[in-house]
Amino acid sequence: MKTILLLSLLFSFNCFALTKNEALVLSKSRIEGLKLGFRALAYNCFTAEEDCQIETYSQSATLKWILSEQPAPSVEYSSGPENFTIDGAVRIAKTGSTWGSLVIFNEDLLTREVTPGNFEALEFFEIIGVLVHEFGHHQAEWLDKAGLPQLGHQELDELAVKVVTYLKDRTRQIRITQDEVPELKPGHELTIYQIDIEYFNGIRNIWSNIFIDSIVETREISQILLHGVACPKSYTRGHLTFDGKPNYISLRKVKAPKFEFKNSLITMKQDAEEGSVLCIDSQQGTFNVFRGYTDIHLRLQFRLNDQGNLDFAENGTYLNAVPPPDEHAQ
Repeated sequence: MKTILLLSLLFSFNCFALTKNEALVLSKSRIEGLKLGFRALAYNCFTAEEDCQIETYSQSATLKWILSEQPAPSVEYSSGPENFTIDGAVRIAKTGSTWGSLVIFNEDLLTREVTPGNFEALEFFEIIGVLVHEFGHHQAEWLDKAGLPQLGHQELDELAVKVVTYLKDRTRQIRITQDEVPELKPGHELTIYQIDIEYFNGIRNIWSNIFIDSIVETREISQILLHGVACPKSYTRGHLTFDGKPNYISLRKVKAPKFEFKNSLITMKQDAEEGSVLCIDSQQGTFNVFRGYTDIHLRLQFRLNDQGNLDFAENGTYLNAVPPPDEHAQ
């Protein structure tokens, strides 16, 4: 079983103190909210090797295969230094070296005591770094088959730092506090992470990956924001059929988001002058179609219940935009 050392030097602490149990719940919710979504984020270092400072074939292949790993690994939690001591050091997590290996997190290291009785959870990007390291171990078998050197703990730490640095440089972080929404309870502040990543497919586009981080839950909402966008059903080139739902949305000339509170609902308003959606053939999975939009208005409605969970309003999320003439649709 392999493990990871905490990459704490790269990350900032949380801005409010919690009890140890509250901090543990928050760390676990962030792990659960990121354990799948982080893979697409890490993959972008593979597609942007120069910007991400990827230096070896082993690093590049590891990032590529992290996205492809099937079945998606499960995550469990345990405690006790005797269960996580390897080579004389207590680790934050441990896992195996093949696809699908269980990742076990050390509950004792998922919180930090900042003052007596006050604790902090692991930070959003810190967890992404841990997940890159652990999932990176799973690629050892494939690296062997490809004749490439395996990545050890130090190399995986370095790769995690590269991925996190790349993502943080492309992240718009927005905090919603009582100053913006007076009805929010103390400690129930929200943080929105809008991570703009570059995707190259003949033309360059910026995809927005959006996460909402509450006191007890981290939720990726990128797909929710695509609710009101549709792909054309067919194209003349090969008569490819689409399932009607896009895979990503690209926003350009984005304006600062605004927030409103009414009837217990928080409404996030995100406007952009230009944008496009990426549609991938549902059968072939390889033919990408970009559909452009102008004058985009995104709306997302949700509430934060007494427990701090995000409750998205039914039919409260939509996109209004002006689509271009659909020259290829039949």
